[in-house]
Order: sequence, then structure tokens, then C-alpha cells
Amino acid sequence: MCGICGVYGRDTADPALVCAMADTLVHRGPDHRGCFTEGGVGLGVRRLSIIDLEGGDQPIRNEDGSVVVVQNGEIYNYRELRTTLTAKGHRFRTQSDTEVLVHLYEERGADFPSALEGMFAVALYDRTRRRLFLARDRMGKKPLYYARTTGGLLFGSEAKPLLLADPSLCRVFPEAVRLYFRYGFVPEPRTIYPDVYKLPPASILSYDGQDTTIRTYWDLEIRPEKPRPRREYLEELDALIESAVRRRLTSEVPLGAFLSGGPDSSLIVATMSRVQREPVETFTIAYSEDGFDESSAAARVARRFHTRHHVKLLSQEDLRGSFFTDVERIVRHTDEPVGDSSALPTYHLCRLAREGVKVILGGDGADEVFAGYTLFQGLRFAEFYRKLPPALRRGVIQPLAARLAASRPPGASRWAAQAWCKRLADSNLDLEEMLASKFSLTPREEVDRLLLPLSGAPSEIGEIPLGSGAGIMDQAQYAVTRFQQVNDMLVKVDRMSMAHSLEMRSPFLDHQVVEFAARLPWKYKLKGWETKSLLRDLAARYLPASNARKKKQGFGVPISSWFRGALETELRARVRESRAFREFARADEVTRILEEHRLGVCDHGRLLWCLLTFDAWHRAYIERA
Repeated sequence: MCGICGVYGRDTADPALVCAMADTLVHRGPDHRGCFTEGGVGLGVRRLSIIDLEGGDQPIRNEDGSVVVVQNGEIYNYRELRTTLTAKGHRFRTQSDTEVLVHLYEERGADFPSALEGMFAVALYDRTRRRLFLARDRMGKKPLYYARTTGGLLFGSEAKPLLLADPSLCRVFPEAVRLYFRYGFVPEPRTIYPDVYKLPPASILSYDGQDTTIRTYWDLEIRPEKPRPRREYLEELDALIESAVRRRLTSEVPLGAFLSGGPDSSLIVATMSRVQREPVETFTIAYSEDGFDESSAAARVARRFHTRHHVKLLSQEDLRGSFFTDVERIVRHTDEPVGDSSALPTYHLCRLAREGVKVILGGDGADEVFAGYTLFQGLRFAEFYRKLPPALRRGVIQPLAARLAASRPPGASRWAAQAWCKRLADSNLDLEEMLASKFSLTPREEVDRLLLPLSGAPSEIGEIPLGSGAGIMDQAQYAVTRFQQVNDMLVKVDRMSMAHSLEMRSPFLDHQVVEFAARLPWKYKLKGWETKSLLRDLAARYLPASNARKKKQGFGVPISSWFRGALETELRARVRESRAFREFARADEVTRILEEHRLGVCDHGRLLWCLLTFDAWHRAYIERA
């Protein structure tokens, strides 16, 4: 795992600048720095040594030095590729996976990423053709930012090296602010900065010093096949997950696994225990609040497989004491405001794991790939609800639900009733509007009330991709994978693990597992109201029934109660002092949100987190620019 960056400019690349850009990524690669410059091209890398510790430093060249590459990530099929390339006469100087890239390019040209299995962001420079290629893995696990400037092209694993190379890029894109407050992220390919972009997953960018082209080399096609017997799918899935786990155990440094106690991470631990000799190192966060703590379920799995189990208790006092400092650290690693409050416990879990290992496996991706979210239950509910007469739905049921919600006393029972009102209203929308509502942290009308008007006509960004699937559920799952997962979960996991120089590997996001799930009939994903049905059946082979059938529990912290309690005074002080809110928000609306939350009229916890992280980002990046 590494951090990469570079320039392709009209002027001669400054080696000192390229090295300085690379050093902004030192947390992604503390073990070695490498730089290459020639003419207007510069490639920089910070390396986290995982494979070929002594010989794998980057940049790496081919035999005659005409191709130069830097890479962030891991190529899991590099040994097979190396064997094939050696048979064709290519000579290797190292044992690293990165060296495969230059020889594969010699064989396949710009199409080389389509032969790779893994997680990667690659920058490859063809010195003969004077052409730079940037490529990103199929699922978008590894990030890659770029910007076209008057001086040429800048790129990096994060936005930091771009902002260092050209400080004029550090400006706020107003429409992106609106999207952030709606979804909790700025959907790719845009960012919070108007001239900085994210290269989409499964894409290749080509730049020759003048023209830029971007093409897609793979796309997810969710097309359920004609059902076969359930046991056949179980055997196939079992083999695929074992293969994906085995590939991700390739390492010359200590590795372990996150363990929450749910079926996803527990199945990964069960598989690791089956295929490796040594006990698995497992890591869990425990909470003092019962509604958030899963440590007992994790401990049950740890005992079953005799893992070396590590648990860190995050008490209210621990988290509250460092809360605002942690928020500032998080936004410094994300380079953009982050609307997912689970970034906070993820940050602490990664710090715990890094104390013992350098590589970690986790269950991320299973909910997206195998339909584990309540969103899919909501879509099924909508199918039934829409069969009722419109007059009954809109004239009786929804008004009655609204009156019942208003009659509840302030607090959790009212919030639950308000959530049901939203679910009923969502069920009347067409698919794209329904998904936009379900993905939203904040309703569009609430965002319109909160933020000051845009100074110009909004551009068309932030559309939700639906893919080419024939059914509503197919299109919804594509949107979950290509919109929510890419912009939220993968960003959070990458940035929080890299904040601690920890390499995160996700077997459920192996593209062969993903393609299997994409052709899996829906009755094996959503059985009645049970999500991830087939995956749970497989988990039941190896896990206690209570873990295999465990209801999904979000990995969060009780920020809603904290923002009405111990954190309220500091939060209000930050709001009063915030330059960001004065520039972008209506002061009376911010006050209203704080008061409604304090009184329990509405649960604005997620919106308040968004406000807090936006302010922290604005202070760290815009006000210091």
C-alpha cells in the first residue's frame, strides 16, 4: 500500500516539488519515498512495505527503462501474471507485485488494468510516447484525484498533493456544498473543490501533455440468472470467499481481521482460521452504551475460532474528551468534509489494529454486494404499499401517520414515528427519487432552508446511477454499489485505515465475488424480509446461529444524545464562531436545528455532525489556504 502523486506540466518538473507532494502522503507510506522526474513529468510515491520488503521500492521501470510506474494497492494475481510474462521473455528484478505492471503494459498497452485482480490506483508513464496513464480498480477501493490546470495535469491518492502543488485549487464549489449536506458526501467525479476531480472506478485516464481522455474498462452488470438449487450457490459462494481470503493473506508483515460479531466479518475470520495455521489476530471496539456495543457477539466468534482477540473499550468519557480533536484529525485525512459519523469509531478501530498488525481484513462490502441494507426491505415494502389505492395511501394512511407522529412526546418514539412517515412518503416516489431520498442524510427541502442560495445556475451533478438492470431491485443495488459505497463506505475505510498506515483488504469486494452476487437470483439475497439470505446460510455453516442471523447494527457512536448533552456547549460555541456558516448557511436556521435537537422535537444528530465536519474542514483547508 502506498500514496502516489505526480505532475505532467508544460515546464520542467521540479524534483523538490514532487518530493514535497509525496511527503503530504507520508501516513499512507511511512517506509520509503521515491521520485522520478523527466522533462515536465514527475512521479512521487510514499511506500508502505507489504510485499518484497527489501526490493519493492518504487518507482519501478521495465527492462530498458522506457516505462515507469508507481502504484497504490495490491495486485492479488501478480504471481500468475508474472509466470505468464516470464514465459514471454520479460525479465524481473524484484519480487514485488508492482513490477508486473510495466511488463503487462508492454504486452497489452493501455488495456493493462483489465488483466489485474486487486485494489489499486496506478500512474504509469510511457517515456517513448510521452503519455501518462492513470488507472483505478474496478470497485474503486483505492482513490485517485486529478486536476487540469493552466500548467498541465496534477494527480494524487488524496487531494493534499494537488493543493500543495497549486494552492489556487483550494476553493469551495458551492453546489458541492449542497450535495454534501444532502448526502454526506460529494458524489464522484466531483469534489468539494471546483477544479479537482476523482477518477471514477474501473477507469483509465490518458494524458499526453495536451489532451485528456477517460474510458471505462469494466462495469458492474446486475442480471440475476434463472435460479438453480440453493446448495449449488452455497458451494460456489463458499469456494469464492475462500479463494478471495487466501489471495488477501499474501503478506510479509503481520496481518489480522476486524471482528464485529455480525455475519460478514465473522465469516471472514472463520475462513481465515480455516486456511492459515496461526491463530487470527482479531480487533474489536467495545462501547459502554448497550445500543452500540457488539463486543459480546465478537467475543463469541473469537472463542469459537481461538483467535488472539484484542478489545478496546471506548467509553463516553474517552470519546467525549477527544471528540472535537478527533473530528479535526478525520477531516485532515479526508481532505473533504465527511458526513458519516462512523468515521469516528473506524478511526479508533484502525488505530487499535495498527498496534498489532500492518494489514487487516474486514467484512466491508457484503451489505452492498449481497443486499444487506434495510433500503432493500424498504423497496419491498414499497412494492406492497403501492398496491393499495392512492386515495387510501395519501388520504388516510399518511395523514394518520403524521398526526400520530406529532402526538408523540419529544424523543425517540417521535423520531421513530417520523421515520415511518418518511418511509410511507418515499414509497410513493419513482425509483430515482426514492433512492435519492433514502440515500439522503438531510431532505432536499431542509438543505434549501439551511443554505444560502447559489450565486448561479446549478450544474447537473450528483445524479444517481441506476445501471442497465431490468428490475427495480437490480437498479437499486447498482446505485448502492456505485453511488453510496464508492462515495461513502470506501472513502471512510480507506482514509481512516491509511491515517494509521494500515492496509485494509476486503474479500467481499473481490470482483469475482461481486460478479457472482450480480447474477444471484433475488430470492437468494432477500428472502422475505431477511437480508443477505444466502450469505447468512453460508455463515451458519461455521458460526453460532446468533451470529449468522444477527440483525444489522450500524457501526456508530451516540452523537445524537451527545449533541444534547456533554458536547452541546462546545458545539454551540463552534457554531457561533464559524466563518463557514456565515458564508454558506442561514444563522436562524442553524439556531433552529440546534434548538429542535436539544428539545427532542427532531433528531438532527446526523445533520449536526455534517455541520461540525464542514466547519472543521473549512477551518483546516479554506481559512488556512
